[in-house]
Amino acid sequence: MIVMLSVSNSSPKPHTLLLLGLLISPPSLLTSSLSATFQLQFTNGTSLICPITLRSGSRGILVEFRMTSGTCGVFERICYVLLLQRDDLSGMQLSGNKVRKLEFLMADAVAQGADCIITIGGIQSNHCRAAAVAAKYLNLDCYLILRTSKVLVDQDPGLTGNLLVERLVGAHIELISKEEYSKIGSVTLTNILKEKLLKEGRRPYVIPVGGSNSIGTWGYIEAIKEIEQQLQTGTGGVKFDDIVVACGSGGTIAGLSLGSWLGTLKAKSKGLGYAINTSEELNFVKDIAAATGVVLDPVYSGKAAYGMLNDMAQNPKKWEGRKVLFVHTGGLLGLFDKVDQMAPRVKNWSRMDVHESVPRKDGTGKMF
Repeated sequence: MIVMLSVSNSSPKPHTLLLLGLLISPPSLLTSSLSATFQLQFTNGTSLICPITLRSGSRGILVEFRMTSGTCGVFERICYVLLLQRDDLSGMQLSGNKVRKLEFLMADAVAQGADCIITIGGIQSNHCRAAAVAAKYLNLDCYLILRTSKVLVDQDPGLTGNLLVERLVGAHIELISKEEYSKIGSVTLTNILKEKLLKEGRRPYVIPVGGSNSIGTWGYIEAIKEIEQQLQTGTGGVKFDDIVVACGSGGTIAGLSLGSWLGTLKAKSKGLGYAINTSEELNFVKDIAAATGVVLDPVYSGKAAYGMLNDMAQNPKKWEGRKVLFVHTGGLLGLFDKVDQMAPRVKNWSRMDVHESVPRKDGTGKMF
């Protein structure tokens, strides 16, 4: 969990960002709640002591903080509070927002007697990787249609990032060029493969792009219930005004919006689009990781967080006084596909310098 505050004080820069790297994972380390006092360090050099209460749920930890009366005078007002929902901590192979959707989609596949699943996405699709792992857990075969460039469509796709996990768990991979994909469409492509498998005597179950349909949407309707339950365990009356999340196929934001509207939270859900990352966004991902230990992916959560914080800086009045929950949707493995772009940003290495006066003797160091 990270807590971020924007505060207004008398300094020349009125909207100072607090970044508190408070990392507790997995949530099982916290059985119910824990109270402690933390020193919060602001980027303008100011520090503040305040008590913080941590409350755990089945998939995340909420942080509640209160400034004591003796320290409130340091700042005129809190401009916004930003908390991070760590849905990236739901597992290694099966991490991220896709797990919540797949919980319902896979249950439907099993209920319908399927012996295999079909789904579709990009060459580094987090959804396809999660679907492949989930299928294996349920003893179902998995068929993935992955789009790639026309230059690479006839080549072995390799073992980078999500592809490594997919191929390790035995997923059957069908490559399609981006050009063909755009002309044919995901629905037709999955139906073509479905008909082929039916003729072979298989019982396939088709999962749409991103797991986003009426069934998958229930994953984040339930997530809102989970957040509400966490909030109810405390006495501080914390309530979010906004929920911000990266938006791709739309199932996550749909579930969050419906769940919030149907429940007691009534927060505004805001989806920020995904796309190919920019150089500035990669720098942002690197800086957040170095400052907090939280690794954002470059296409979804990293891009969305970058856009959100930029908007907060450029339009402070819009966010003033609001409590914001940002949902980290996972995607760590996709970062491995960006190693060439990240390499110039992580040059923090050197050969260790050991003076010649240090005694050396063969066999001293055991290499276990």
